[in-house]
This record gives sequence, C-alpha cells and structure tokens, in this order.
Amino acid sequence: MSIFKDRIPVVIGKKGETKAYLEQETGTHIRIDSNSGEYQVTADLSVKLDLENQEFNDPNIRIYTTQKILKAINYGFNPHKALKLMDAEIIFELIDLELVLGHSDKKLRRVKGRLIGDQGKIRSAIEKYSGVHLSVYEKYLGLIGDFDAVKIAKKGINMILQGSPHKTVLTYLHSEYQRKKQQEFTEMWKPTI
Repeated sequence: MSIFKDRIPVVIGKKGETKAYLEQETGTHIRIDSNSGEYQVTADLSVKLDLENQEFNDPNIRIYTTQKILKAINYGFNPHKALKLMDAEIIFELIDLELVLGHSDKKLRRVKGRLIGDQGKIRSAIEKYSGVHLSVYEKYLGLIGDFDAVKIAKKGINMILQGSPHKTVLTYLHSEYQRKKQQEFTEMWKPTI
C-alpha cells in the first residue's frame, strides 16, 4: 500500500508531529518511505488505549483501522477527521468519479464544481445536513460518517451527478436532516418502564 506523493507531508506533518500523533492515538508504528509513499503499519503492544471499544486493543484491529485512517488521509481528509474512523460505527466510503462520469476532464471539472458549489456552499450543506465529512480530491470523493449519514450524503451526491438543481438537492438534504432530528427527539423522550 502506498500514499500519493502530495499526501506524504500531510501524513508525516511538521517534524513528524502528525505521524507521531497518529501512532499515539492508534497504538501503532507507521513506517513510510518518503520517496515511494509505501507504508507499513504494525501494532505497538506496549500501548494500551483507553477507549470504550475494548476490541481496539486487538493488534489486528489496530492495524486495519490505522490503514483505513491512512487511506482517508490519502484521499484528501485531514488527520483529525480521519481519526474518527477509530469509532467502529464510522465508515469511510470512496467514490471514483471517473468510473461514474467517464474519462472526460471537462465533465469531471464541471461536476466537481457542482459538488463543491459557489464558495463551498453545497459541500458545506451536504456535510451539515447529512452529518458526514466530505473530501473532493483529484477524481475522488471521500465520505466519513455513520452508515445512515453516508447513505443520505450519497443520495444527495447522486442527485447532483444526475443533474438535479442544487435547490432540489438542498430540499432533500434538509428534509432528511429534519427527519433525523425528529427521530432523535422521539427516541430521547420515549418513556422507559
């Protein structure tokens, strides 16, 4: 596995601070070849993590999760957002726009522009109303969030890819947001017997 050359500095950070932080948070050792971008992750068994998810002390789960975090960083996320993947409920979804749209650079630029919107408004709305973190990097879209949030965001993104007006997409996202808030409110006030 390897990291894109322009993303290696993001993973390593200034004077190795980001890499050290990732290692500390995940209880792993990360070795990165700064020329090729190839990396290797091993569990640091001397580190016991104080997490709700006790499974995370399993070395294989640490390695797998750290690899997911590195993949998210590789596709445009900042390390702090990528660390949300330590929560077992949070998933990372990657969409290759070239597979969806074809190999037209002009079409790819146009659709990426529609996904981001004027001054990032559409991207912000997708993040706010669905509850995901969204990355638009090169020809890829990355999503980090729980299953329901990713599902809502993907539907909104698909609407944009199919040419729906932004207003229609925003109406859908806002209605899903309202539905989710109503559901949370109802759950909170359910009588317990």
